[in-house]
Amino acid sequence: MAGPKEDVFDIGEFLAQQSAEGSVESQGEFTVSQEKAAIKLSRFALPFVYAWVLKIVQAAVAWESERIEVRQYRSFTVLAFCPSRMEDIPSEEALVSKLLSGRTQDSDQLGLLCMGLRALVEQAGLSFRLLIARPEHPSRPIHAGNDACALAAEQAWARLSPALGIQLMVAHLPLREFLMNRYIPKSFLYERPDLEIARVLDGLCFLCPVPLVLDGRRIDRLMSHPIWGFTSARRPVALLGMHCPERPPLKVPEEFEDKVIAINTHPRRAKRTYGGVGRESSFWMYLTASQPNPARAWKEQLLHFVAKQYQHIFFVCHGVVVDRYKIKLQTSHTSLLGIVSAQGLPTDLSGLTMSHGPALERLIRTATVAMAVRLRQLRASPESFLQDIPDTDSHGDKLDYRLAAESQEQARAIFGDKRSVLREGLAAALFAGRHFLSKESDPDQIGAILAMEWRDSLLKDLNELETIETAGFESDGLLGEIYPRS
Repeated sequence: MAGPKEDVFDIGEFLAQQSAEGSVESQGEFTVSQEKAAIKLSRFALPFVYAWVLKIVQAAVAWESERIEVRQYRSFTVLAFCPSRMEDIPSEEALVSKLLSGRTQDSDQLGLLCMGLRALVEQAGLSFRLLIARPEHPSRPIHAGNDACALAAEQAWARLSPALGIQLMVAHLPLREFLMNRYIPKSFLYERPDLEIARVLDGLCFLCPVPLVLDGRRIDRLMSHPIWGFTSARRPVALLGMHCPERPPLKVPEEFEDKVIAINTHPRRAKRTYGGVGRESSFWMYLTASQPNPARAWKEQLLHFVAKQYQHIFFVCHGVVVDRYKIKLQTSHTSLLGIVSAQGLPTDLSGLTMSHGPALERLIRTATVAMAVRLRQLRASPESFLQDIPDTDSHGDKLDYRLAAESQEQARAIFGDKRSVLREGLAAALFAGRHFLSKESDPDQIGAILAMEWRDSLLKDLNELETIETAGFESDGLLGEIYPRS
């Protein structure tokens, strides 16, 4: 016996109703001409196939969502978020009207979402099932794409409940390719949408001001980023904010605040709060340096050769890196990254590529002058790079105090209130075990001679970086580097 029919949003019935009310004309807002829709789409195509993911993230950030959750299953990916205000959650009718109107290039929240949905189907060739859950309104799924029918069963299998907000399910593969794409040798595999979605999030959404979680892993973490964060070859040195009266504060991830990270500061400590100073900044300057390495120092002294690198400025719009400009100034050991808001600047119709012009040039010059000032201030206190940042009042200290108190209580319950060697020994052993299980061990301290050499190399580069305000710049083609245009 067949189960009850699912209550889905019928686009055909909606259009018929609008037509009866005089809202649809053959050349009007809700035309269903496939040829005209394809022409409109070609005018607003995104820079690469999986750029639709960026538009979904931008919509969630523009709606000031508290969290963006991304979960990946074998055959589909779910992206879920909820606007901060319940009245901002769009209705199915409003969303479909925007989709069919051809005005998806609008920069409002619904326009960003609809641009992503159209590119998902028309440009990437994927299918989706969209659930919009509003208070006291029944949720009616919206389907699009050739293989959207398979997602209803997948949703039931994954036990996904439509919580308040927007839930987007994206099918990874057409039905005819599902088995073949999972079981043939890797060298013959087709493009894996699940991996491409994760790659886009990692590559361009690490500056998202909203917690962005992919299968339990935080994406919105600069210092944990596989390229820009702590790695075996490089380490952050400073993260500093700069104010500009002409520019509003830039919305940044929660780890952003003024930080100067000494050579012996553990990465775990560097990622914690330093007091919250400087969060309301218009620009940000992120300075990294090569890790102290005795073998590298010996080779540099022997061969007198060091590979040099350029500095960069990232432009961010609604939590997404939309462009990167290269500053024509090379250094040996350090790398400088400027972070600037792209909102209010001219872009192409996709909103993911900056348009070069006087406004952009003025903003870059303003940012580089501000960075030069902060670099001079940084160079004026060279010993700050060598001292260890104290862990006082940090989350780690509070955890240690709690573990020590619990260990003492457990030892007291066994040996009584009278102090003894056995009681103190047991408390110390319990604390050590709990500490080991709760936190990773500290790294070996950098030797004094190597630390001094590292500091001197850093100061030499800082002296060169102070001329950044007069250096030239050019677009570095960030999107084309990650995804070549097709």
